[in-house]
Amino acid sequence: MSKANATGITITDSDARGVLTFDLRDVLAVIGESSREALWHVRVVECVGDGAAVAELDRLSKTGERINDARLRELAEVVEQVIDGTFHGVLPTGEQISIYAVDSTAFDVVTDRADVLAALRSRFRYVADIPN
Repeated sequence: MSKANATGITITDSDARGVLTFDLRDVLAVIGESSREALWHVRVVECVGDGAAVAELDRLSKTGERINDARLRELAEVVEQVIDGTFHGVLPTGEQISIYAVDSTAFDVVTDRADVLAALRSRFRYVADIPN
């Protein structure tokens, strides 16, 4: 991802208690078809939920093994909450999407895909640009 072309947003939709009202699975759902051919690298994931999925994300983080988009979505569906983590996807075109779970307070998305950022801005209420 060229830094000149990459832009990012921070999403902080939360309820009255300050708890995020969305998770990784929701970000991936909005991104939709834009990432279907991506290979994802998972790093430093802290999450809660289905024990097997949590263990698999931990293993992927430790080994550096890349997974396809369908597998990441399967894991995201059964994880209750991603607390911290980085999910970096690379498309066959070379375009990239990086999703950062930030201490249960936000999700940052950085990409060179304007359509992805537009879709996320449209779906979520509290979205701020990340300064370049």
